[in-house]
Amino acid sequence: MVLLTADLLASSVPSYYAIQKCARAALRTTASASHKRGVSASAVAPQNLPVTSSKDQRLLQRRQSIMGAASSSGGPTQPDAGRTGPDPKSVLQPEILLGPVDGCTAGTDTDTLLILGPGALCKAEDYVNLAIAVQEMLKDKVRLTVALLNINWAGLRFDDTGNPLGNATSEGIKQAIQNAQQYVNVPQAASAMRKDNVFLGGHSLMGPYMLEHALKQAGGLLLLASQALPSVSTTFPCFSTWTRPVLNVTGELDGQMLISQQAAAAVDAADNASRLSLHHVAAFQPVVFIPGVNHMQIGPGVEQCNPASSEPVDLEADISHEGATQRVATVMADFLAVHRASPALQKEATHRMVDRVVASAELIGPLVQASGRGDIAKLVRELAQDPHLPQPHLSARAGLTPRAVGGEVFPASLNDAGKWLAHPGELAAAEAAVVRAQQRVLACLPQALQDRVVIAATTHTDETPFLYNQPTIQRLPDGRVLLRPHVYLWRHFLETKQRVQAAVHPEYAMKLRTAGAVAGALGEQEELEKHRESTVSPTHLNNEILEDALKVLPEAARERYQKRGKKWHCSSRTDFSPPQWVQDEHVTFTDDGDITQINAPIVQTMLPPQPVADYDRGMGRFVGNLYFKVLSPARAMEWLMIDALRPTQLQPRPGGV
Repeated sequence: MVLLTADLLASSVPSYYAIQKCARAALRTTASASHKRGVSASAVAPQNLPVTSSKDQRLLQRRQSIMGAASSSGGPTQPDAGRTGPDPKSVLQPEILLGPVDGCTAGTDTDTLLILGPGALCKAEDYVNLAIAVQEMLKDKVRLTVALLNINWAGLRFDDTGNPLGNATSEGIKQAIQNAQQYVNVPQAASAMRKDNVFLGGHSLMGPYMLEHALKQAGGLLLLASQALPSVSTTFPCFSTWTRPVLNVTGELDGQMLISQQAAAAVDAADNASRLSLHHVAAFQPVVFIPGVNHMQIGPGVEQCNPASSEPVDLEADISHEGATQRVATVMADFLAVHRASPALQKEATHRMVDRVVASAELIGPLVQASGRGDIAKLVRELAQDPHLPQPHLSARAGLTPRAVGGEVFPASLNDAGKWLAHPGELAAAEAAVVRAQQRVLACLPQALQDRVVIAATTHTDETPFLYNQPTIQRLPDGRVLLRPHVYLWRHFLETKQRVQAAVHPEYAMKLRTAGAVAGALGEQEELEKHRESTVSPTHLNNEILEDALKVLPEAARERYQKRGKKWHCSSRTDFSPPQWVQDEHVTFTDDGDITQINAPIVQTMLPPQPVADYDRGMGRFVGNLYFKVLSPARAMEWLMIDALRPTQLQPRPGGV
């Protein structure tokens, strides 16, 4: 392990970042040199580090003095004879261990160990800044030790049999607990015994690998721009079922772990707040979105983990890395204080967490509401008026739909992507959208005829029934007609290898009827002749959907889009065979300078010259039909908040299910 004492690198929050810029370079140099000589990196004092101020000079001299003392006293335990350092092929490398801040006034009863796992391709040293910031903020509240797991990504192949990363994580946690005993007393009597003063955290990919260990053995879990992905772990993805605290924190401008992917967690938290109290959820299952912060700023605070990659994977942040580290560390520090500080300090930290949960619900609320999952911003605002009391009646009043424990179920395999279960509210939103679209198509008819049309839409999540259904028109005994449009919800992220970065919210495949066909079914031949061809296309609908979405964006997101987002230009296409429409043709996003061309497929079947006897059977089911692909309101909002800010657009996978 690499031992660093936090006070060597910083004595106050404002100056730690400048020192750490020097320390990161020193860590690389000393770790490399020490491994070659077979000694621990912490026994080597860095030399000739640049400084930026007299205060930094004093801190650096202090660090060199203590590190020199460690070196002269023999430093940490030397490796076994004959060893030349860690095996470069080993997935797990020695961790970085940061002891409590020198001069920490918190009592030993608050001793806490935080073990952080790095995101994919990131190094342990990338998280030293964040770890020190958290320790400094807890200096008079919690006596915190931080262990940063060190994964050798070059030695890891994701196509390996077994679970090499999972095994390395498990072993790394054990080693970190053992090595941290010099700073914090962690129960060792039984390895499987829960350790209440140990908290596990994971950034990005490492979150799911920490999840099961946290559930069974730790005092709590910190998910940093991460979530419980079914491909890694299926253990309690719904955190309301957990018995231990879970912090879920994501940057608003995360281009990988999208806030739209975390929307379900925000709904779950809001619903739990109504049943258990907002105060309880803020302490035990807070979902926090940090404005202006992107994916990499949540942890290492660097623009890109893999400099060799030319693929843009993140969004441009609104704030500096230093500012982002401060914001993330503040949330982490308060969460740990809620569970490890004295009762008075716990109370103060919980109040601040309540404020963050409320602000986060306001940020994600419009997107959640557009998806059909309810108005969580309204719900949380009402709960905040008395945050200590459960108020379950408010959940239904805000439009939240009761759901089964575990939330929505998505396919585990891309081969199953054509069939899945959806949130009831999302299905209701899709049904309302296809009804609005059908009414928009019929708006050219006289109002008296529109009033004689009863629209009853059907929503599909199974592709096969949608393929074989048509938008039938049935004549009713009272002179009206029953029109049955259909809508299928297609999700980009279920059919792409870029599953994490891809859009979550669906586009709608709609089967509608032309105004001419409806007029014919009503016996209005003159209106039929006027409207044989539809004047409404996906171009019109997508424009209107995007304009409406822009109006209800949170103010900061709307201003950001207007300042630096790509403008849209909607169009429609017919250059494909009709059978391809359902499975192979989707809404595409193509950049043209600072404009994104949003192009949607359309098929229209023509009405025959002779009258049609029945529009709900035989060939009458197929004449005068409109087949549209359009954005859902939530997908439009997701594009405005995320994809319009990307350097290049992510495209749907060619082919289909």
